[in-house]
Amino acid sequence: MEFSSNVMRTFSVFIFLGCLVIQCNAGAANPLEEDIYVDETIVEGAACYRIMNGTHQFGCHGSKETMGVVMSIESVEEAKLISTCWRDKFNSYNGKFFLLMSLDLLNRESVAAIRASNCVSGLLLFRPENASFLTSGGPLSHDANCPNQYSSSYGEEGACEAKSAWNELGAILPQGLRNIDWNLQIVFLEKTAVQKIQKCYSLFNGKGSSSDYPFCAVSFGVFNSAAGSTQICYRRGLESSKFIDWNLDTGITPEICSPLMGFNIFGFPVPCMKNDSTGHPNSKYLMLATRMDSFGVIPDVSPGDMAVMTSLISLLASARAMATNAELFQSASKQNNKYVMFSVFNGEAFDYIGSSATAYKMEQNTFPHANSTVPQLDLIRPSQVDLVIEAQLIGSSEGKELFVHVDGERFEKSGQITKSALQALSTGAKSVGAHIDTQNLGKKIPSASWHSFAKSDTNVQSIVITPFQETIKYNRYNSMADYGSYDPDTRTKIIDSMMAVSSATLRAGAEYVGIEPTKADILSIDRQFVSTLFDCLVASDDFYSCKFLEKLNGGRFNQSKHSYALEYKSTYIGVAQNPLTRMFVHWLMIYALGSKKETFNIKDKKQCDDMKLDQEIYAYDWQPDPLTGHFHCYKSATLMMGMRSPAFDIPDYDFKNSTYSTWTESVYELDKLRIFVIEQQNLQYWMFGLGLLVSLLSLLIVAPCGESTFIIDEGETEAEQGEPL
Repeated sequence: MEFSSNVMRTFSVFIFLGCLVIQCNAGAANPLEEDIYVDETIVEGAACYRIMNGTHQFGCHGSKETMGVVMSIESVEEAKLISTCWRDKFNSYNGKFFLLMSLDLLNRESVAAIRASNCVSGLLLFRPENASFLTSGGPLSHDANCPNQYSSSYGEEGACEAKSAWNELGAILPQGLRNIDWNLQIVFLEKTAVQKIQKCYSLFNGKGSSSDYPFCAVSFGVFNSAAGSTQICYRRGLESSKFIDWNLDTGITPEICSPLMGFNIFGFPVPCMKNDSTGHPNSKYLMLATRMDSFGVIPDVSPGDMAVMTSLISLLASARAMATNAELFQSASKQNNKYVMFSVFNGEAFDYIGSSATAYKMEQNTFPHANSTVPQLDLIRPSQVDLVIEAQLIGSSEGKELFVHVDGERFEKSGQITKSALQALSTGAKSVGAHIDTQNLGKKIPSASWHSFAKSDTNVQSIVITPFQETIKYNRYNSMADYGSYDPDTRTKIIDSMMAVSSATLRAGAEYVGIEPTKADILSIDRQFVSTLFDCLVASDDFYSCKFLEKLNGGRFNQSKHSYALEYKSTYIGVAQNPLTRMFVHWLMIYALGSKKETFNIKDKKQCDDMKLDQEIYAYDWQPDPLTGHFHCYKSATLMMGMRSPAFDIPDYDFKNSTYSTWTESVYELDKLRIFVIEQQNLQYWMFGLGLLVSLLSLLIVAPCGESTFIIDEGETEAEQGEPL
């Protein structure tokens, strides 16, 4: 009996210890989260983070409210219930929610409800399976009513017409989704993560009109190092970090924000070489421009099909046609001292970063290169740019007609060059069965790279080719939803529009340099080239699925799973960490303008690289032919130039000044997205009380026990005293 009693008392000790464990678990805030959860890695760029301009902060930042019960929003009607916080359905839950919703449901009604609500922790966004929303026409643009309003050459008040703003029909919010300081998290999910959350939701939260614990929930947070504005971060914050956080071991100063910075691509079908005997440059230029950047409320998730890719393809096709007829263009350019310059600017969606940096370098006599003793391209100043022609949103309209916009004041004052270009554009479009309306001219330039050069020189003319006349008809301009489902008819229509612009700009280039009309009539655009680029740059979700680009890549860059911009198609400028779009555009420009005729005997990369030495006129690049995959040494007058806003290079620049872009991106860290189940807090208290009660009972049992209570074998006492057992 004594042995049995000792065993029972010993067992009580283990009960007590077990109750302590129960008590600790019962006191936890989310008991089941610690034991039952699934973590999803959110890659860099797949979540909203903080960006800033000279005066404000925008985007998303982590806070205490990083957890919420999942609520699936599957229709506009359900989105309207955001204001009720679904208390009828989740009547025993008073916390916040993460809304699982497709991109097309992020519209004016839902955004208004989300911003007014106090029960939303975050948004879990994904691409809808059904692409019918692409033709719905509802506003889905993440840009403002008046894009780049504060950096327009017309001034803040004159950037848009008083009666109608350029993007008024498509903008979800007048100020744009990008320019909001969101008090919540926004994450873009891949299909596998969506399926896991939907399964969890259906098991625990989707139980009819009323649901009770346990609930499916998620948690996610993003931590930003910078806050306030670019001025605070870049001037005060950065200096403080140098003093406080300087690494003694490495000597590295951690930055807390970085200026948005990208790479511009320039190409000259015929390069103008520097001639010291002339004293100063006097050549003239027609600039054929486009941009390579866009954005969404999550900046990196910006496919840019219509905002970027179609206009870019049109420009590349025109460049390839000029290179195919290089001798014709060279003869006319040299004779008339007029040249064509292709310019692909980066950062234009953020107050013209790329074009303003180019104009600034021109003003400083350092474009395309600073003066040196080696043979180089001739300097270009803003006054040498006669005309900037830019195409926008090509293929985004239901109709086939294209319109042109000019600056009315400059056109009236000195518009002969522009008038000649308009006639050439019309002739070029007609040659492929298209029509550009050159009679009903828009008298103001929409958001375009010309504004940067217009600020530098009062004589620079502009023509912007668009599928709209007064307001943008495309409802997904600068948006996460700027992609499409392209059936054969839609594909043909878009390719026709790109052919029209390519042919028009080709003819305008020929007219400008002085090619005779009879000779210009034989110039043509390669439709197969345009079609291939459409399939690769527009219809594809990434740059790896297309054979043409796969061969052009030639194994030089491998797909990365650690960054959204390195895995999928992204047109966000970033902080020089998004090389994919820039790299492929650069390679395509080299292919379009480059020649293998003079370098056919070069057999390896080293020989090709050696050709670059001691001159700054031609680039020599060792890259594959995208048709065969075989490497060649391409000779071309192309440049890739890293550029950031002049605001960060001008000493003591006033960041409140709107002359130059002041956008920066905060250094940030992302949590993993955790999917888990939460129990009712009352149950936690009940478990805690039960654990405490059992613990007290165990103490009453154990307290009277002495040392002998725990000695089961009487021989152990003798053993402790040194006696043999």
